[in-house]
Amino acid sequence: MDYALECFDCLLIVNLSCYGFSQVIRLSASANKLSKLKEQANEYAALIMEELDVDQLGYIEVRVPVLQVHHPISLSNLKRL
Repeated sequence: MDYALECFDCLLIVNLSCYGFSQVIRLSASANKLSKLKEQANEYAALIMEELDVDQLGYIEVRVPVLQVHHPISLSNLKRL
């Protein structure tokens, strides 16, 4: 996936691009056996980006409060979850 993760004092910041949204939609559609949605993932991702990326940065920043993290979060650790 095309995203970046950072942790600042109990706040997880995730930057999702159009490709990242498309992958999330595809994975969700596969898990829920929604083949039509999976086929249209790119279209839905583009609609999400069009609506939410008003400054046309190429990504959406999502800030999620989390429990205090004592170790840096790495992508390799997340992929194992």
